[in-house]
Amino acid sequence: MFDGLKKEEKLKRAKKLHIQAASADSDFQREAKEDFEFRDGFQWTKQEKQLLEADNRPCLTFNLIFNSIELIKGLNEDTKVRFFATPVEPSDDFLCEVLTNAADYARTAGGAEEAEDDTFESSATCGRGWQGIDFDPDPKRLGHILLNFPSIPVHEVKKDPSSRRQDLGDASHIFWEKWLTEEDFKIRYPKYASHMESIRETGQMSGPLYTGKPDSMFEVDDLNEEDISDYSTPLDISYFNRSRNMVRVIHMEYWQAYRRYYGFSPETGKTMEFEKKNLKRLQQAWPLLYKDMNGEGKEFEYVTVMDKKVKWLQFIGDKILYDGDSPLPYDGFSIVPCFAYSDASRRTGNNFGPPRLMRDPQREVNKRRSQAINLLNTQVQPGVFIEDGVFVDDEQGRASLKISGEPTIVVDGAIKEGRIQERPVPVPPTAPMQLEEAALSIMKRVSPAGNPDLLGMDSGRQEPGVVLRTRLDRGIMLLKPLYKNNNRMKKEIYRRTLAVIVKYMPDEQIMDILGQTERYVIQNGVIYDKKYGQQADIRDLRNLKYNVDVEESPANKSKRVMDLSIYLEMMQNGFPVDPNAVIEKLDIPASEKKRWLEFIEAQQKAQEEAQAQQAELEKMKILASADVSLKKAADSTQLGYEKLSEAKRKGDMKDDADAEERAIKVKGQELTFITENKRIDVQKQQQKQSNAA
Repeated sequence: MFDGLKKEEKLKRAKKLHIQAASADSDFQREAKEDFEFRDGFQWTKQEKQLLEADNRPCLTFNLIFNSIELIKGLNEDTKVRFFATPVEPSDDFLCEVLTNAADYARTAGGAEEAEDDTFESSATCGRGWQGIDFDPDPKRLGHILLNFPSIPVHEVKKDPSSRRQDLGDASHIFWEKWLTEEDFKIRYPKYASHMESIRETGQMSGPLYTGKPDSMFEVDDLNEEDISDYSTPLDISYFNRSRNMVRVIHMEYWQAYRRYYGFSPETGKTMEFEKKNLKRLQQAWPLLYKDMNGEGKEFEYVTVMDKKVKWLQFIGDKILYDGDSPLPYDGFSIVPCFAYSDASRRTGNNFGPPRLMRDPQREVNKRRSQAINLLNTQVQPGVFIEDGVFVDDEQGRASLKISGEPTIVVDGAIKEGRIQERPVPVPPTAPMQLEEAALSIMKRVSPAGNPDLLGMDSGRQEPGVVLRTRLDRGIMLLKPLYKNNNRMKKEIYRRTLAVIVKYMPDEQIMDILGQTERYVIQNGVIYDKKYGQQADIRDLRNLKYNVDVEESPANKSKRVMDLSIYLEMMQNGFPVDPNAVIEKLDIPASEKKRWLEFIEAQQKAQEEAQAQQAELEKMKILASADVSLKKAADSTQLGYEKLSEAKRKGDMKDDADAEERAIKVKGQELTFITENKRIDVQKQQQKQSNAA
């Protein structure tokens, strides 16, 4: 982009590209400004306000867009995901866990989640949000770094006008108009701290490239009280804001083509990359180090490959503050977009959010409801028609009509003759109400954000959880571009965070982060995991190869509530449900969950003990019954033997004695059969109880 250009020519071209980007973005910025105004309740035009004020009517606003955006934000809170590092080599699993913990701590300290929420809100409002990442030295701890995750206002970023992709993969450059306080400017650019007085007086660092008048370098637009945005004009060229006492630094990031040099190393047997500045030294030293079969020195062979890298250019006025490679160890801009909807024709790079489609129905709602209220207030009030001379005392009669329960004295025959009649109340026109209802219906049709049912709002209907979940999934499907690009933006920021930690965060800082937990022990640069018995050298983190994976966030309340509703419905319909799973889905503190789980475990244990006691009691009953049966059978057998002995002794008939003996044997067999059956029953009962337990 700036190949072969001198510093002054490079700055002139950068300024020209900046103006072109701002001019191409002016239509979107105008629409985005109105989107934010509608969200904040500023929905009447100046002409409409003047007409209402002339008619002594207030500008009533019934802001439905704000509620829709809040529902979209709430749905985002309940559908969040969590990113983490995963190893390329399975043996690096512990190092990836260390890297993830360090990244989570850095993101929390830098307010990444809050900034990403602000970016999402901007995208949900106007269709475009910008999330940045940067890092600075920690002034309180020398050698440590602080990661910053700024959510950049939409009016401060100007992208390449030719870019059409959602991830800016086809953009050659991007501009960020950074507004810094004087103190922050001096900290970031200590070399130019002495120029602050010149910037404050002239609006820039004056020099040969500056041709405008000093006053033209300030924001001279008259911002009335109705202008609530920070954006004045897309072609604003001020570098100092007097009202805010802030300095504007133009930060440009752009892709620059360059050559990569590769040479073959005989020692490692691999192709190694080297810098161009070392080429001559390698060509001179190579013949001395490596010889061929004849003892002659080998020539150094290398190949070049074209590639591109991101470079930064920061300037204020005609003074370049920084010009060099991007300090971020990542191939890409430090500014990541989050777009909602884009121009499907790809003729423009403009974006828009759900409220853009709801603005016209919102205007209709305001106008029709305001008109209906005005008609109700100005219509003829109820009263009576009274002929002259009806009251006996005219003053007393008129006063009594205004007092509840006060008698009104009239002349004889006035009521009978119909000289007093009730004045009918006129029926207000229904057209304004019907138009208002039509506007509300249209708002639900033109945008999923205008339909609260699709965003999970309770409509008062007692519906099954499956129905609610299905409707919510459809709402998310209709808003898929917004949520999809939001997750992509978060993933790209997380990738950049990991790259900065691996490249620039010192070992001491990483060990300090891990040392704040009870899980790790750090000794001599080695990290020990007390929970799983793993260990790793912190220095190995610099060469770690990893990917970024995603999982559902534990803070996803919406899914927990839906799962809980399904579990409860299953329980009501008689399906077996693990009570521990139900408790885990409850939105209660962890201590309360633990107490409930312990209570359920105690109840289950008590129930098992009661069942065991009942089984033992049943077993004792069966054994007692068997003992009684055995005793009866034994007594009967003994009595039979006694009779047989008596019969033989007395010399009774032998046949009768034999018959009795056979009967006694049969009784003995029956006794044995009964005893065996009782024993089998006891064994079956014990087996059944064991299976039930």
